[in-house]
Amino acid sequence: MNQEIQPLFEVDAMKVAVGNTPDPEVATLPKRRQFSAAYKRRIVREANACNVLGETGALLRREGLYSSHLTHWRRKVETGENAAPVPRPRGPKPDLAKAESRRNEALKREVTRLRQKLGRAEQIIEAQKKTVRTAGLAHGRGAHVMNTAREVAPRIGIGVACLALGVARATFYRAQRPASVQ
Repeated sequence: MNQEIQPLFEVDAMKVAVGNTPDPEVATLPKRRQFSAAYKRRIVREANACNVLGETGALLRREGLYSSHLTHWRRKVETGENAAPVPRPRGPKPDLAKAESRRNEALKREVTRLRQKLGRAEQIIEAQKKTVRTAGLAHGRGAHVMNTAREVAPRIGIGVACLALGVARATFYRAQRPASVQ
């Protein structure tokens, strides 16, 4: 009977042991720990109050800290940075001159783009003015519109020219074909 009971106790003991263990799953992305200023000041005060040999080590183990944390925090207290010992931002420091020159370059590109857009708009308006002037002439209006479209198309594009003049692109291309094909 003792032989039957003993394995049951071992299984129960293993269940208890397994149930109390932390989850072995590792986080996919480790997160950098950040400590508040109040926490840092409290730990430095507690570490300075430690008088017995090994007491500081026990404090660090209890809090899950490294001795380098305590060293850096103590240096900040000594240099007077204790008012707000917060971690400095990581990465390269921003270069204000480079940022300003990048901003200027972007603005120059924007000005160039807007000037080109304005030039195209002026050409479209000019082409529309030409067609309005000939609108009173019923005879020859189509030819004049096509000539204006041919004249403006290389500068602003065929699609835009046809749209501005109210001509279908198919009509424009049809007018471009030689007379023998028509």
